Amino acid sequence: MSPNKENCLSREYQELFDSHLSILQSHGPNVDKDILEAIVQVWKELRLADNHGTIEYSFSIHESVNIIKRFNAYPQDGIEGGMKNI
Repeated sequence: MSPNKENCLSREYQELFDSHLSILQSHGPNVDKDILEAIVQVWKELRLADNHGTIEYSFSIHESVNIIKRFNAYPQDGIEGGMKNI
């Protein structure tokens, strides 16, 4: 891949990361930013795995929002509690 295409992809991934993070922040105002960033990073890795055919299910941002909404409402359940719902 040419350096120009790599830079373009890097910018696109950064924009996607920023918008995904912003969406999660709006649905989880009480959730620590480190947790939100970790969820965004996991979703990035899931997208890459889907693109490479490593996994068969394509996780959407909607599912990460549901996890954060649940964690925001029931922090005592942890992220794992939210993941049981997807």
